[in-house]
Amino acid sequence: MASVVGDIAVQFFDKNGTTIRSAVDAQIIGLDIDDIKKIPRVIGVAGGSDKTEVLRAALSGGLINVMITDDGVATDLLKD
Repeated sequence: MASVVGDIAVQFFDKNGTTIRSAVDAQIIGLDIDDIKKIPRVIGVAGGSDKTEVLRAALSGGLINVMITDDGVATDLLKD
């Protein structure tokens, strides 16, 4: 799964925020990413320069619509 940049609730996504299905999916009890996308307010919390790509993908894919992060990541995201 080389194209994975992050996960939400152990469900993986690529740099565009597109869900990547895996064998783990069948073992998860809870909402899947498609269900999470239907929630009006989904908050992503992450910090550190290593999380910039993950947050960018989650925002691009509509996986989160509120973000809590540090100023370095926020600045990097705003550059795009």
